Amino acid sequence: MTVEQCYGYIGGDYAEVMDRIQEPNLIKRCVVRFVEDPSYGELKKSLSEKNYSEAFRAAHTLKGICQNLSFTALFEAVNPLTEQLRDGTEPADMSLFDKVTEKYNITIRGIKEITE
Repeated sequence: MTVEQCYGYIGGDYAEVMDRIQEPNLIKRCVVRFVEDPSYGELKKSLSEKNYSEAFRAAHTLKGICQNLSFTALFEAVNPLTEQLRDGTEPADMSLFDKVTEKYNITIRGIKEITE
């Protein structure tokens, strides 16, 4: 799978990231490094511990990375959760995390396809 095909698979916007970064090899390096980013794991852990201020920080970081890399589907999943966590209290809709998890897993699977 190419990086551009990966973007299609994960619901990302390859043209947008190309406009921003303009170097296909750099895009691939950034995308591959996303697998190592701890934000999702920190979000999951913070939510399970009911540490909502830390969960907000992790969600906000994940959202920013997704926006910078044009991971549109994952960005659109994490954005509402980030906003519900903004005040440091329990989100009104915890099912939002399930949507983040679904899109995160698709994103990781797509990235692993380009590294194999």
